[in-house]
Amino acid sequence: MRIVALLFFISSFLLFSIECEKAETLIEKTPSFSIKNVYSQEQIPGQQNELVRTEIGMQVVDLEKNVLLEKVYFNGHFSNQLIKRNEIFKTFLRPEVEERILEIESDEAILFYLEDNKKYYFVLKDVQLKEPIYLP
Repeated sequence: MRIVALLFFISSFLLFSIECEKAETLIEKTPSFSIKNVYSQEQIPGQQNELVRTEIGMQVVDLEKNVLLEKVYFNGHFSNQLIKRNEIFKTFLRPEVEERILEIESDEAILFYLEDNKKYYFVLKDVQLKEPIYLP
């Protein structure tokens, strides 16, 4: 009887683990919305000991309410969550360098988003490098 209970417990645990792993799987998908004018721009501080910040921005058209833009991966860095300002979504890259997650070109970024609570990603091509902004 104990062996049957143990086998039941182990099989339940394995099934649960597999289901959790499936929930975290990312799927490459062309989004249901349009993305235009993707750019990267460094903001260089005028004060010593301050970090250079890199802004990522993009125009997003036809974004449905069931979609949440989560983060961007660009040049070895992840961003914070994207924030909408005047039809442009913007975010800053975090300073920590991350492990390369996919092979992409230097002018490409990866957009991670949720659609109906499922995780997806999309490779953004031709990220334009704008001239840096020099802050006071």
